[in-house]
Amino acid sequence: MANDNSLRSAALRAHRAATRKVSRLKAGSGVEVSGSDYDPRQTPDFIRSATPAQLRTLVRRLDKFNSRETQFVPDAEFKPIPRKLFDRVKKAEAKKNEFVEKFYEPFKNIMIEPAGMTVDQRMAMITPLHPHMGTRTTDSPYKKSDRESTTIHGEAGAKKLVKHLNDLATMKHEKQSLKNHRQGVMKMLDIVGDIEMQVKVAQLTNKQWAALWKYTKFASMIKTPYSHYNASITGDKSLSNSESVQTDLAVAGEYVDWAGAKDEKGRNRIRGRL
Repeated sequence: MANDNSLRSAALRAHRAATRKVSRLKAGSGVEVSGSDYDPRQTPDFIRSATPAQLRTLVRRLDKFNSRETQFVPDAEFKPIPRKLFDRVKKAEAKKNEFVEKFYEPFKNIMIEPAGMTVDQRMAMITPLHPHMGTRTTDSPYKKSDRESTTIHGEAGAKKLVKHLNDLATMKHEKQSLKNHRQGVMKMLDIVGDIEMQVKVAQLTNKQWAALWKYTKFASMIKTPYSHYNASITGDKSLSNSESVQTDLAVAGEYVDWAGAKDEKGRNRIRGRL
């Protein structure tokens, strides 16, 4: 009986400590651990009637929860995500940011002649002061990201994000993404009927295409033609004679010509390989 009583006392002490920790987490970061799968507490009635084996298991769970190594951050609904899992997100994000910076380096000083500025100047000009206010036509994350845990939806979302960020930090993923975008543009140009631009886009090197798609207004200029392309697929011909389509395609064509231009020695102005 004495042993049972000491176990129950230990369980009650650990229970109270866990309750204080739940309150601190709530007050400190807003994370609501109470009632979640991570909350190890049991009711006082359970502690009073539990067997010694049940009490020992409960004390181990409570002690683990009360350890300083066990911490949580709030997700988008202020539900708990283990801090160690969020640390994995941040590590993957840092890896992705490093890759983006390394990929961007050979492009930033290229002069975008139709725009009259370098890639770096254009990126600085169109980057919002607050990242969440930005809208992107392409999927080129040319600036570093710094996610908060409150942008993540649950533990499953955090694990999915870790994998996604690690994938983004590879040249294999980058090349496939660029290939997919080029194929999409080629299909769109086929339906629009601009065979000349289609041929020019097809002839661009991977680096020329990356410069064109990721760092110029080309993607924005084909937004309306893209709408035309999607409407054509669904049978909507209302955009067939759209003047804006032709205007945007003409501007887009200037950027395609720039990307594929050669210097006075007949060499590609945008040289190098991805």
